[in-house]
Amino acid sequence: MERRSSGTGIESISHFFLSPIQSGEPKSSSSQKNPVFLPSQTGHRVLALSGQTPGLPSIYWSAHLATALVACGKKVLLLDVGTAPDQLAAVLDSVSVYPSLDAFLKQPVKTLTLETPGGFRALSFQICIDELERFKLAEREMLFGILHCEEQAADVLLINIQFDAMAESWIRYLHVLQEAVLVISREDTLGAYRILKLLYSIHPGLRLGLMEYSHCLSPAERAAETLGRAAQTFLKKTPLNLGHIPLEVVSDKALFLKNQPNAAMIEIAQKIIQGLNRRAGQKSFFEQLQRPTRQRSERQ
Repeated sequence: MERRSSGTGIESISHFFLSPIQSGEPKSSSSQKNPVFLPSQTGHRVLALSGQTPGLPSIYWSAHLATALVACGKKVLLLDVGTAPDQLAAVLDSVSVYPSLDAFLKQPVKTLTLETPGGFRALSFQICIDELERFKLAEREMLFGILHCEEQAADVLLINIQFDAMAESWIRYLHVLQEAVLVISREDTLGAYRILKLLYSIHPGLRLGLMEYSHCLSPAERAAETLGRAAQTFLKKTPLNLGHIPLEVVSDKALFLKNQPNAAMIEIAQKIIQGLNRRAGQKSFFEQLQRPTRQRSERQ
């Protein structure tokens, strides 16, 4: 595969987050290999939100959850790796969100992250592994270093990812996650169980929470309870039941555009903070994501 160069595109944003080594201090041999990476901080966590909600883009769930996490005192960076490139721009009502890194680099004025009305920050372009691998290794490492610095400035890196069992890139993202929230409904409990089983088969150590939605608050047994028992019986796993939220709430983007997080979503955010994070996160998403792309480049 031919490696392309972005010209001065990536270099044009590198000055945002230069490490002291880059700004004129002597370079060590390790810094020459990867000059913009900084040590990972303890306590950082990487959280993905996935699922299938007919008629409602997954980014709505992510934006609501990000706003609720901010209300709980967390600094959140939202990253979109979904399959629909215009979702984030539409949900934020912003023209400064781009469908790809290439589109972002072509802009004369570049803002790497956006401050949203919900109080969280969002990366201003959609991440796509296949696109990143078309850049030369040196440029890609520079970009990963820049993104790593942004990641470390947040308490939570929240990744919006649409489940797609057939997409290789989806599986590659899953390998570098620490925690995930699966959006489910009673209308498709069997489909949710299949996703649950796939998640655990690919990543046995994944800390997983179930967030359920429906069109009404029904007294009937929730899908999360059914799935929890099935996971314990057949998979020997115990996903965390995060609770239920009406779909009408999630479909109302005015709530996070006005920074008015729903009480039920705040409760879910608190459960995520207290229940999923039993161990402090030690791994950087972008450090982990970079390793396989570097290895493939070295083999080619």
